[in-house]
Amino acid sequence: MLALLSCGLLLAFFPSTGQIPEIRSLDIQGVKRLAFLPTPHGWPVSVATSGNHVLLSNGETWRGLQNINWRDVSAPHIEQTFDTGNTNAAMVMLGNRVYVLANYHGITMFDMDADGKLTRIGRWRLPPPADHGRMMVGLQRDGRQYLYLSIKPEGNWKDWPVNPAIPEPGLYMLDVTDAKDIQVYHLGKQPMFSTIAEGYGYIIQGSRLDIYALDRPTSPRRISGYQATGNITGLSIEQGHAWLTVQGSSLELIDVNEAYAPRLLAQSNEGDMRHATSLAAQGDWAYVLESGIGYDGPDGGMHVFHWHDGQLQHIRHATWGRSNMQRITLAGNAAYVTDQYYGLWRFDISQPDLPQRGALFMSAGENQQLLIEKNIGLLNLEWGGTVGILDASDPLHIGIKGYYRPGRFDDYAVGISGSYFYYGKHASRRIIDIHDPANPTEAGEWKLPGQPLMPPQKWRHLFYEWLRTGKQQISLLAFDMGNPLHPRQIGNMILPEELSLAFGSSATDGQRMFAVADNGIVSVDISDPARMQITGIYSEQGIGARAPYTWQGSGRRTALNGDYLYVIQGAEDMDSPHIAVIDVSDTKHMRRVHNTADTPPAFQDDWFDERLLHQGDMLNDMVIHDGKLYVSDYWGGIRIYDCSIPFRPRLSHWEFQPYLSLLPADWSRQRYKEAVASGKLHKSLNLDTEKWEQRHVIGHRLWDRPLEYHPGYELFGWNIGGFVGQYLLQPKLGGIAVYRISDTVTPSDSTKN
Repeated sequence: MLALLSCGLLLAFFPSTGQIPEIRSLDIQGVKRLAFLPTPHGWPVSVATSGNHVLLSNGETWRGLQNINWRDVSAPHIEQTFDTGNTNAAMVMLGNRVYVLANYHGITMFDMDADGKLTRIGRWRLPPPADHGRMMVGLQRDGRQYLYLSIKPEGNWKDWPVNPAIPEPGLYMLDVTDAKDIQVYHLGKQPMFSTIAEGYGYIIQGSRLDIYALDRPTSPRRISGYQATGNITGLSIEQGHAWLTVQGSSLELIDVNEAYAPRLLAQSNEGDMRHATSLAAQGDWAYVLESGIGYDGPDGGMHVFHWHDGQLQHIRHATWGRSNMQRITLAGNAAYVTDQYYGLWRFDISQPDLPQRGALFMSAGENQQLLIEKNIGLLNLEWGGTVGILDASDPLHIGIKGYYRPGRFDDYAVGISGSYFYYGKHASRRIIDIHDPANPTEAGEWKLPGQPLMPPQKWRHLFYEWLRTGKQQISLLAFDMGNPLHPRQIGNMILPEELSLAFGSSATDGQRMFAVADNGIVSVDISDPARMQITGIYSEQGIGARAPYTWQGSGRRTALNGDYLYVIQGAEDMDSPHIAVIDVSDTKHMRRVHNTADTPPAFQDDWFDERLLHQGDMLNDMVIHDGKLYVSDYWGGIRIYDCSIPFRPRLSHWEFQPYLSLLPADWSRQRYKEAVASGKLHKSLNLDTEKWEQRHVIGHRLWDRPLEYHPGYELFGWNIGGFVGQYLLQPKLGGIAVYRISDTVTPSDSTKN
């Protein structure tokens, strides 16, 4: 069916393609990895210390607990890592016991010996689907150890069809004295403790601090309360004193030696602080963190307060530039500060009034995206909060030479021009000079006339930018990047108002540009950047449904191969993601000519119980290189399609392929759903314990680093990366994997897809 638009172009409608048939068997080759560069991984959450050892829990996906040796104060290094589940939210140390909480995966328990070595002694969780929360506090009394945490049911979580295992949400107390015989008590809907110290429990409720007696651990009872002058935003208990940050701007010191009658001792001046995020006290000294607010806001820093002669004195306010300081832990002459942009800082507080910032243990989250140009690589870590600058001249021995620390969450390096790169997904971008990669410097600002819709499309010395330049106006701008410090606009095409669409990806061959939106594709002649013009429009419901992670590393959901445009279909929640092939030889009559076939689904297990955790295949990002299509499958690793017949790309290699050997030959999405519905998933799939354990063997074969991690996570990645000579460099969550293209591109003759 055809319809005429006001701009005088024909709009072609494509009917629904229906269900993509499933492939019941698939004979493809795996993908060989040659090298792996581990990168700083993790979102630093909780800290515990014992002598020279610092334990850091990780709020990201793997390497959940890191045991760091900090004997050399200038060179911390990892001694052990443990898989404790996804999103590790809290950690408690009681004596020589360590407990790590992951909200969906429960508690992992460790013993620590005199040398600081950890040994896992057990795990505990309530059956899924249960959310174990993000807070946990501990109590040691009369030789026994107790943990308190708040748990709630999660409903029909992640394909799990049964009712929640927990009938009642609320506060739970665990007697964990015997790690092999944990006693569980449901204490009802009492609020969760903010902290437990010196035998009492403390709960912050707005501006009130409630104090609970814990002489009977299973029956906490409120004995008193204190009314602060404003909302309490932080709490530290030390030697009978409660230090409170109030409204994030002042400090109140409370005497709680007599827990039944807390009383105010002193209060700092209103406005001593602006954005207090955390505090810790030791003796008569208190240290309060203040987080930085992006690269245009105030710097992060630390306030020092001293209680002396009945006075609360504000001794010092030191700043340390852009940061996102969240928690502080004191241990003798050291203070450890989690910074969610960069990792864990160690401060020397041997002079209590003069903290000195020392070494940084880098822990900057997941790798989101890798930009490659010639021998320069830019690695966006932790949603862009840190950018690593790579020397990729020797792909088998790549290394990070320096870091740009923008202090801005969920923002990214978006393009490279010569020895400069551009940082920012907003209308104002920073220009970063990387002539000296170890010391990147901000060299200028590039202001665009609108909000970018996607990362820039680069072709030789030109950048093409899709911008929202008005409420109902989209523009395509061309920039000459000959002078990287002063991009020069050389073209501007304003789209008709009816084409003000949610564009999310684009592809070009230097003559044509194709931009894909939720329900359509626009073709533009860019052969003369100063006179760009629309040459065709294609409309189909859902053709280019945008991924929610366009800037995060999934911006290339479109690729152009001669007269055929490839468009990723489906996101994380889709059961059968595939790639649509659009014939664009005649841009006035573009048409879909093929869909790649469905494949058996990737799968993950849920750490600590017998079930698979299928979260849906997720095709994110793709590039064409030497006649092959390279696709990032978040759950399944790299996919390579043979495009020798360009309108019918064939899947020839899949990094996940070895894991399929664990499952029956008829493994499919439908088979998975039937097995889940049976209530006995492993039995239904003939998975005995010995066979299921083989996933560790497969995982370590795919990634041979001697660190513990969850099988399958060595494949996970948002972005396909880029090419240096005959090598592909792809960012995984915790490192950069290197592949030799010649090892991966020979299709199997028996491929069926």
